[in-house]
Amino acid sequence: MVITAANENTSYATPSTSDLLSWDSYYSLGFPVVADPGRAVDKLYDPNAMTRPTYVLIEPGGKIVKIGSSISNSDIEAVLPTAYP
Repeated sequence: MVITAANENTSYATPSTSDLLSWDSYYSLGFPVVADPGRAVDKLYDPNAMTRPTYVLIEPGGKIVKIGSSISNSDIEAVLPTAYP
């Protein structure tokens, strides 16, 4: 599972659904983009705010595999339980 959490929009306000959909569309993301006002979720995975945006790759079973500013297709494929066609 990969998610990205956005804590603010370009106006420094909590992102709306429209903001999140625009972010997803602009970056051609294939995973959920969620609103994270106050960075509550972000702080769980990246407490020192080392990267922006923060992507978290979680393998089946819930183990965190990678935290960073990018997640590659090969990173994702490496944690899939079966080969991706």
